[in-house]
Amino acid sequence: MKQYFTGFFTALCLTTSFFLFLGARVDQNEFNKPIMVKGTQGYTYLDGDGIYIASEKSNNVKVFFGIDNQDNGLVRLHNASNKEMAYLGTKNKDGMLQINNADGFKTCFISSEDNYGIISLFDRNGKLGFSQSGQKN
Repeated sequence: MKQYFTGFFTALCLTTSFFLFLGARVDQNEFNKPIMVKGTQGYTYLDGDGIYIASEKSNNVKVFFGIDNQDNGLVRLHNASNKEMAYLGTKNKDGMLQINNADGFKTCFISSEDNYGIISLFDRNGKLGFSQSGQKN
C-alpha cells in the first residue's frame, strides 16, 4: 500500500510541475509592455522611458517623470493650456530648475554651472532681467 501511495504522490507532483512550468513560460516582450492605470481625474501610463500622468478632460500629459535622449532624469509639469510650466532636470551634466509663466515664457531659471549656482529672472516676455552667479572673484 505504501508503494501505491508513493507512486501516486510522485505522479501527482510530476503532473503539477509540468503544468506549472508550462504556464510559467514568458516571452521576451512580456516585460516590455506598458502599464496604464485609470483614475477619476485621468490616467497614469508607465513605460520604459518614464511615468506619464494625463488629464481625462484634455487627454494631454500634465506630468512626466522620466529620462531624455541623453540619459538624464527630468520632471515636466504642464498647465491646462498644455504649456510647460516647470522643468526640473539636467543640462550638460548640471542640475536645473526652470519655471515658466502662463504664456509659456521662462520667468525663473536656477541652475548649477561649473560647480557654481546661478539664478536668472526674466520678464513676462522671457527677456533677461536679472542674473547672478554664486562664483566669488
